[in-house]
Formats: sequence, structure tokens, C-alpha cells
Amino acid sequence: MPSLARLRALWNDRPAFAGLAAAFACFLLVYPAIDWWLRSIDLAPPFVFWDFGAYGGAVERWLANEQIYERNADGGFFGTYLYPPVFLVLFRPFAQLPNGALVWAVSSLLFLWGCLVAVVQTLTRRLSWPERLFGLWLLVGFQPVLLNVKMGQTGAFMAGLLCLAFVAMERGHADRGRGSPAARRPASSASSSSRTRPSAPTSSRTASGSSRRSARGSASWRCRSCCSGSRSTCATSMCWRGASDRAG
Repeated sequence: MPSLARLRALWNDRPAFAGLAAAFACFLLVYPAIDWWLRSIDLAPPFVFWDFGAYGGAVERWLANEQIYERNADGGFFGTYLYPPVFLVLFRPFAQLPNGALVWAVSSLLFLWGCLVAVVQTLTRRLSWPERLFGLWLLVGFQPVLLNVKMGQTGAFMAGLLCLAFVAMERGHADRGRGSPAARRPASSASSSSRTRPSAPTSSRTASGSSRRSARGSASWRCRSCCSGSRSTCATSMCWRGASDRAG
């Protein structure tokens, strides 16, 4: 696995950081078992999806054309639906399933996992499937994510949206970088070089024409045959010759 080779190289370069990272990864790997033991002695909450019950109740009231926000027995809104109404469009397909809370929790976790893989691949390299599955197990062992799944909350889904937005932003920067003038410079340089190549003969012709005109200006010019001898009335410049040539 390439990541193991990179970890060995990091161990040789930064042993303290690599040791801390390895210890944290080992803790995440075993935390699901620790959570199972804590649940067995009632020190950790079970998988009851409390928060999703508020989402499902709001969907039922919405479909019944009732008020989606309701107060609890204390007159407050603790334990009830608190999100904007548009979120009900997201919760509706899950609320109408037999095990909608479980499906929502698993779907949110997988969505976050896929978005995190996209972030890593955007910043570093493409991950192999064993590396992706290893990352999924580490994600399950992260206590805030595991608690989010137990409660049926939206934290994992929101984190996945943030990761997706980051990937889109990075890819947008990369696309704009490929389309910048600096990236197009080789093509423009080649085209400008091709345009400047024929300019040298043109410049030489212009210089030779200027020298001929200056030579003509230095002699006493007369018309050879096509007019009465006035240069201003001569229509053909090729008929002019110097007085010295005419005399010769």
C-alpha cells in the first residue's frame, strides 16, 4: 500500500508526528468496540435516532398542511424541528421509508466518506480501495461522527457539503489556472514568432527601397521616354534615370 511506504518515510523524517498519528489511528480503529462496551453499561447513548424523529414529524405535519414548527410541553422548541422549511424536501424520502432513520444515518455517513475521499484525492493523489475502506473505518471510529449517526442528525451531511464545496472550489481554481494567459504563453509565443518571421524580408525590402529613393534624390532625374521630362507628371516611376546615366 503506497500510504504505508509514505508513513515509513514520514516516520524517518518526523518520528514524533508519525507516532502521534499512528496512535490516533489505532484509537479510531478500536473505538467502535469501546463504544459498544460503553453502551452495554449505559454510559453511551444507543442508536435511537432521536433527532430524526423531529424531522419525520415535521414532514408529516407538512404533508397534512399543518404548522411545521410546534412548541413542546415547556413552551419552547427544544427537541422539535428547527431547520428552514426547504430542508423538508430532503427529509421527505427518508421519512416515508420503514427504516428511514437508519437509511438517513447510513446515507449521511457514506456521503461524508465519499466527499472526504474527494478532498484527499484533490489535495494529494488517487486512493486505492483498501485505503478508502480503511478511511471509512476510521471515520466510523471518530466519536463525533458516531454520535451524529446515533442521533440521526445532519452534521455528517453538512460536513459532506462543505467538503464538496471545497473540491469544487479547488477544481475551479485549477481550471482558471489552465485558462490563464500564462498557461497559454507557449502557443501565443509560437504564433507571434510565426508572425514575426516574414517581417525580416519586409524590413530589408523597405530599407533597400529607401536607399534607392535616397540615391534617386541625390541625382538629377529626367524622364526617359514617357513624358515631357517633368517628374511630377510622369506616370511610371520605372522610366526615371539619373542625369549621369542619360549623359552616358
